[in-house]
Formats: sequence, C-alpha cells, structure tokens
Amino acid sequence: MDLTDDEKKLVQPYLDMKATNGRGWRPVLAVGAAVCLAALAARLFGPWSQARMLFVPTVVVGLLIIEGALDRRRRAKLARILQKYDAALEPDEAEEAPE
Repeated sequence: MDLTDDEKKLVQPYLDMKATNGRGWRPVLAVGAAVCLAALAARLFGPWSQARMLFVPTVVVGLLIIEGALDRRRRAKLARILQKYDAALEPDEAEEAPE
C-alpha cells in the first residue's frame, strides 16, 4: 500500500496483529453483563445499605468491561479487513517491481 508515514503509524499495528487476537470477546462481554446484573440484584434485593452506594460504581465497572470486549472485537475486525486488503495488493506491487 502506498501510505504516508502518519498513515503507516496508524495502520501498521493492525497489519501486525494476529487474526486470533480478537477471539474471546464473548466471554468477556458475558462477565461485564454479569457484573451489571449482580449490581442490580444487590441493589434490589440486598439488605445492606452499602449496596445502594456501590450500585453506580459497580455498573460503571461492568459497562467498562463490556466496552473493552466490544472494542477488542472492533479492532480484530478492522485488522482482518486491512490484512485482506494488504494481501490483495501485494501481488500487484510485486508485478510492478521487476520493471
């Protein structure tokens, strides 16, 4: 690919990423959802007053876990697309080099 130096800095980590790095986001997503549900259950059914104080921070932690899982999936998807595009361009660049 013909890229500027700034574009290469942005694209290179995705080209170097292994295709299997994006796997495992579903269990992490489930853990984040479980944390949010546990906070909700503690808030609704918990007999102690601290459950009410810790509800919002616990839900925020669960949502951060979910966001991390979705970001991991997005980065892996983008890496696969860029790697396929780069692989499709390589034979064309090899044909131009011998000239």
